[in-house]
Amino acid sequence: MQNIRKILSILPVLLVCVGLFAGTAQAKIHKGSWKKNIRWSYDTRKKELVVSGQGEMAEIEHTDEDTISPGWIFYDEARRVRIKEGITKISGYTFFEFRNMTSLELPNTLREIGNSAFWDTPKLKKVRLPASLEVMGEGAFECSGLREVRIPGGVKKISQDAFFFCEHLRKVILEEGVEETDPHPFWGSRRLSVVKLPRSLRRIGPSSFLDTGLRKVTIPENVEEIGAGAFETADPKRATLKRVVIKSKKIRKWGKGIFDDARRDLVIEVPASKEKEYRKALKKKGLPKYVKIIGRRALD
Repeated sequence: MQNIRKILSILPVLLVCVGLFAGTAQAKIHKGSWKKNIRWSYDTRKKELVVSGQGEMAEIEHTDEDTISPGWIFYDEARRVRIKEGITKISGYTFFEFRNMTSLELPNTLREIGNSAFWDTPKLKKVRLPASLEVMGEGAFECSGLREVRIPGGVKKISQDAFFFCEHLRKVILEEGVEETDPHPFWGSRRLSVVKLPRSLRRIGPSSFLDTGLRKVTIPENVEEIGAGAFETADPKRATLKRVVIKSKKIRKWGKGIFDDARRDLVIEVPASKEKEYRKALKKKGLPKYVKIIGRRALD
C-alpha cells in the first residue's frame, strides 16, 4: 500500500515531464535560404521567424509557370518576426498577409522597405522604423494594425498608400528631413487624430489625409503645394477637422477640393499678408462658402 501511495504521489510529476518532453519533441526549427545572401529559420513552438544575412533581399520572381519566393512565406502564422543587422532592403510582398504577427524588429542597417512588404498585418500594433531608412515602398504598411508611427527624416517621400486604411492609427510624426507625401498615404485611417508635419515639408500630395480623424493640423513654413482633396472628408457626417493653421507664405499650387465636405465650423488661419491671395486661391479651387478664413499677423 505504501508503494502504491509513492507511485501515485510522483505520477503527476511524471505526467508533467512527459508533457514537456512531448512538447519539445513536437517543436521544429525550419531553415532555409533566399538566393545567396539571406538565411532564415522558423521556430514552430515560439512561432518566431528570424531572417539574417547581408545586403538587399532579392525580389520575388514571377514567371509564366511559377512564382519564386522565399520559403518563409509559408509560415505566415508567425507571431514574431526579427530581421537582423546587415540586411539593407526588405523586398516587396515578402511578409504580406502575416496576419498573426504581433512583433516586428527591424535592423539599424535597413535602408529600404519594398512595396506592400507588410501589407495586411492587422495584429501589428507598433514598429520602430530605424533612422537609416530612406525608402518606403507603396503600401508598405497598408491595412496594418499600427497605432502610432514615427517616420525618420531620411525618408524624403512618403510613398503612395504607405499607411492606407490603417484603421487603428492614431498618431503620425514626420521627422525633420521628410519633404513630401505621395497620393493618399494615410487615406482611410479614420482614427488618425494627431499629425506633426516638419518644417522640411514642401509638398502635401493629393488625398494625403483624406477621410482621417484629424481635428487640427498645422501646415509648416516651407510648404509650396497642397494637392487635391488633401484634407477632404469622404462622408460629411464624419468630418472632424475644425482648425487649420497655415504658416507657409510660399504656397503656389492649390489642388481642387482640398477641404471638400468640411465641417461647417472649420476655420483656416493664414498669414495676414497672404489672406486675400489664399482666400481667392482656395475659393477658386472649390472651398465651401461656409468655411472661415482668418488672417493672423502672428503668422507673418
